[in-house]
Amino acid sequence: MKPQSTLENATLLYAEDDAILAQDTLSRLHAIGFSRILFARDLCEAEELARQDKIDVALLDVHLGMATTTDLALTLAEDGTHIVFTSSYTRDELGDRLEEFAFLPKPFTLRELSEALEDAIADWPGSLAAE
Repeated sequence: MKPQSTLENATLLYAEDDAILAQDTLSRLHAIGFSRILFARDLCEAEELARQDKIDVALLDVHLGMATTTDLALTLAEDGTHIVFTSSYTRDELGDRLEEFAFLPKPFTLRELSEALEDAIADWPGSLAAE
């Protein structure tokens, strides 16, 4: 995983509508080393948080209720945000719009979460890994 100080300084947007999964994942994100986590329960909240702050990394559930986060991800990616999508659907079921982004199927372990975020950060142009 990236040096602790890099993650501690990064702003992570986490969007998830399942309260139990969100609570567990927030604990895991802190364990990995993120200290600045913006949490959204729905798309409107995620979009508002993204407007208010520079997001370095986004962990986005593809489906938040009846909405999808794909357009938000594309907007964030244009600003250099590292994107990891998560879903209980398979990558194939989600279609082609997401193929350029990292994907983490649910349920996931701490190690899988850590590796997915590490890979997204390392592989993205303008990466935090280069800092």
